[in-house]
Amino acid sequence: MDRAAVYVPLTRGREGNYLYLAESMPGDVDTGHGGVTPTLRREGAEYARDLLIAAACRDGADQTPHQVWGKARADWGLTRLAASGELGNVSPFSDTRMGEVMAEREARRSERFGEFFKLTQVPPKKKRMPEVPTQDPVSEAEKVVAELEERRRVLARQCRDIDRDLGQVQAQERQIRQQIEQVTRQLAQAQRDRDGRGWWAKMIKPNEALDQIEQWGKQQAGLEQKYAHVSQQRQSVDQDLAQAYQQHKDVDAQYQSAWLELSKMKVRQLSGNLFKHDLGEAMRRHQQSPDAGMSADQQFGMNHGHHHNNDHGMGM
Repeated sequence: MDRAAVYVPLTRGREGNYLYLAESMPGDVDTGHGGVTPTLRREGAEYARDLLIAAACRDGADQTPHQVWGKARADWGLTRLAASGELGNVSPFSDTRMGEVMAEREARRSERFGEFFKLTQVPPKKKRMPEVPTQDPVSEAEKVVAELEERRRVLARQCRDIDRDLGQVQAQERQIRQQIEQVTRQLAQAQRDRDGRGWWAKMIKPNEALDQIEQWGKQQAGLEQKYAHVSQQRQSVDQDLAQAYQQHKDVDAQYQSAWLELSKMKVRQLSGNLFKHDLGEAMRRHQQSPDAGMSADQQFGMNHGHHHNNDHGMGM
């Protein structure tokens, strides 16, 4: 019995999964072929468990030569390790014809791989580094200002929408409060009219106007519940509006700061351009002047090589 024969009866039962193992041994008239008298014996649960494990570990399916070789290799390695304590890289097919054939095929395989790599080897391409574009500080600042301006515009529109919703909720709240006040006045007037009747009317019609008073009381309770719900909704919208206003305030402060920094950068850039233009214009005019090729001494008429002393020997 192999693992397939164990798996089927233990997983395909409808009411339960049971497995009955019959062990072949001398003396068993059912499974044995000898004429020996059967020997009655009773084994324990551990013995049955060992039989089940042995059957589950046994595989009766067909195996490929590679699997047979791998199992033989593993068994040989375990046997060698248990016998000598050393395994190493010794092949179980050493000094055999199969070992020689395997070595020859391994050498030919390595040779074919070497030829293939020589033919298909491509020189590695040099990775071209992407050119990093120079970033203009003014352009970057303008981009930041544009993004902050867009965020400020979106937040302003959001604040307007929330404020419009708040106005609608407040109008609904006022309307419900007016309805509550009106029902309260009607209920109080009906109660006063009922209490102001004479003793004869109270004795003849004790339940007069009770239905109307009860109806107005229910209406008043429903309006008060609705008013509480609308008030809670108004508080939530108030919080949303305050949060949106705060975000708009923060973004507006960032926008003002970025816009001021951009203005300073533009002023510095404009000043530098004007300075370069004035300097270039001055150099151009100097080059076009007739004294451009003369030195300072020649321009002012000074000759240090022929200096005359005009004191006529009367120096002090």
